[in-house]
Amino acid sequence: MILTGLALYSVSATGYMQMWEFLIPIFGGAQTARWIHHLAMWFILGFFAHHIWSAMLVSRVEGMGLIDSMFSGYKFLPKSWRNRDE
Repeated sequence: MILTGLALYSVSATGYMQMWEFLIPIFGGAQTARWIHHLAMWFILGFFAHHIWSAMLVSRVEGMGLIDSMFSGYKFLPKSWRNRDE
């Protein structure tokens, strides 16, 4: 993602940022570098969405209050669990 971004920036850049132009042929041209960059962006967004969804689902199904405690600072557990360790 970083390399494709640098390659794409070097196409229109002036000055020292033109040193990344050698990446364009490695990726097969500017359009292919753009496609790889775009695909990687969707992969990262999907990865992020999946992990947020999974964390919320696990918190809901297991009822351990881990995600709740990130926002509130407290774990809200069922009353039946309070004296479970005793």
